[in-house]
Amino acid sequence: MKKRVCCLICRLCAEFDAIAQRALTTPANTSELMELKAFIEKVEAETMYDLERKLVHAKSTLMFLMEYTDVSLADMRSNAATFTWYDRMPKIFDEHRAIIAEKRTQYEEALKVC
Repeated sequence: MKKRVCCLICRLCAEFDAIAQRALTTPANTSELMELKAFIEKVEAETMYDLERKLVHAKSTLMFLMEYTDVSLADMRSNAATFTWYDRMPKIFDEHRAIIAEKRTQYEEALKVC
């Protein structure tokens, strides 16, 4: 069971990391800009709630496990990193919005020149 919880927590960490990586990418053109914007809107509206639910489940399972077994320092650090992702996501989304706004302005200016 311990291994299954660690896998769940690792998967959650990977999901948060993948979302953050994509949110902080700079779109190369208008099409990518709109695609990225739509993706992050969906993540904020739907995916974050699902991840929060999974995180709560992982936390309760981990707490149960901690009552019956010793958890290594490395496991504790790994778990802590996963749980801090959720708190970091609003800043990542804010940074994403700044990137999108900057690129949108840049692409609009380029269209005016054309």
